Formats: sequence, structure tokens, C-alpha cells
Amino acid sequence: MSPVPEPDSVQDQTALAAPISVQATAPLTTRGKFLFAGAEKFYVRGVTYGAFRPDAAKNEYTDLAQIDHDFAQMAESGINAVRIPHTMPPRALLDVAAAHGLRVMVGLSAEQYAGYLIDTQKRFDIAAAIRTEVQTCAGHPALLRYRSGASLCDDTTLDLGPNGFVRLGAYALVNGARIFCDEEIEIGDHALVSWDVVLMDAYRAPSLRDDHARPIRLGRNCWVGFGACVLPGVRIGEGSIVAARSVVAEEVPDYVVVAGNPARIVRELPRVSADLAGQQGPPRSSS
Repeated sequence: MSPVPEPDSVQDQTALAAPISVQATAPLTTRGKFLFAGAEKFYVRGVTYGAFRPDAAKNEYTDLAQIDHDFAQMAESGINAVRIPHTMPPRALLDVAAAHGLRVMVGLSAEQYAGYLIDTQKRFDIAAAIRTEVQTCAGHPALLRYRSGASLCDDTTLDLGPNGFVRLGAYALVNGARIFCDEEIEIGDHALVSWDVVLMDAYRAPSLRDDHARPIRLGRNCWVGFGACVLPGVRIGEGSIVAARSVVAEEVPDYVVVAGNPARIVRELPRVSADLAGQQGPPRSSS
């Protein structure tokens, strides 16, 4: 973004334009696979803004005049959403965004606390720290959602029916899977789904009289190996591993390895301690 001239006064730094439409002010809701602002569908057209060099107090996003200038250019270009990475922005940034009709995706940066999970000698309430950060922007009309680190890689395919809904947990990674969803597929926190995995909650076969969708649940910290197929109604337990090219037709318990077609338990895994399991990542994100 181009630099903005120096303001003549402090008041100029916080001068904001008037709100521009219901899309900028109405609460966002989820209906099926779409976001709605009031009665209108909300299509996200976003960019990442930052990170920038912090000031002497180690704070970013303090130059409100520059932010106002940059957000005005974004709005003029048809952008309606801004992602703030790696840090919790000041609430004043969301005020500026709202004035230009922009929604803000806020980064929680929970990955910075990973060291506390490794060093068991130190006690730190990760959930409490993140809740404190969340309150900075909680309830602001410009808040699009909190970013919790989940990723869908570019070659992942989502084939959603009219009522299909895919729920992606914090820090889950889906790397090139094929997801066919007519009801609901839930991928838990920290789950890993490898390339060419197929998740299907319905067969979509007209010849099957009882072919109705049944939800799929992947538990926290599970790992589905490449080329595996997870069939309708399956739950994969917390911490479990599905071997490559397996076909999973039945429920998988917590902390086991399954393999084969059909997949069967071939090994049990050590369970994560209750203290550690309770600190693995932030609370569920919400918009």
C-alpha cells in the first residue's frame, strides 16, 4: 500500500468513513456451506495485511492513519476481508475496518505456546492466555472469525451437497483429500489428513435404497494416511492412525493403529496424559 501523508492532528489519525452497507455491519451466520450477512450471501474476498515491524513497545498496527489509508484502498479494489496474521490487533483496527466495510480475520498465534507442551517442567495456562486475547476483539461487528491455524491445501476437493457442512478443528491439516459431504464431516483439532484420502458421508448411489448420509467424525490428533477411504458413519478416535490405503467402514477406538481392507486394529498406542491433552491447542474458534 502507498504511504499516507502525515496527519495534521491526532483527530485526523482516527477519522473514519461512514459504514457503507449491511454487508459490513450485519452479524455473519452460517447456513449450509455459505456465510450470510443478514439476508445476503457473504462471499469472502480477502487479503493478508502484515506482519509489520513492531514499535519500541513491541506493538504492531499502531499507525491508525496508515491503516485507514490502506483499508480505503482495499475497499476501493473490491476487497471485503482482511487477515491479520501472527498477532492480536488492537480493537481500534477493527473500528477502522468496519468504517470501510471490511471484515477482519484475527490470528490467535497459539503456536507460540508449543514450547510449554514440550517442557513439562513449566506450567502455563494456555487456554486462559488465549481467552484473554480473544476478549480484545470479542463482539466487534467487523470480526469475521478467529484464525486457529487450520489448513486446507490447494489440491483438496470439497464436494458439498445442499446441506453438507465440513467442520475443521484448530490446527487440523488436510493435504489434498477428496471430501464428499451431504450432511456433516468433522475433522478434529490437530488432525492430519494425507493426500488422496477420501472422506464420504454418503455413497450417492441411486441403486442403494438406504443410501442416506451419516456423519463422519475424525478425533483430535488422529492421522489418516495417504489413499485411505473413510466410509459413511465412521468415527475415528482421538490419537488413532489409519494406515495408507486402508478402507475404514467401522468405528476406530482411541489410540490404535488400523490397517487393511476392511481396516482392523493392528496395534495399540500409548495414551497422552490428561494434563497434556487438556493443553493441546486453543479453545474452539468462533466468529
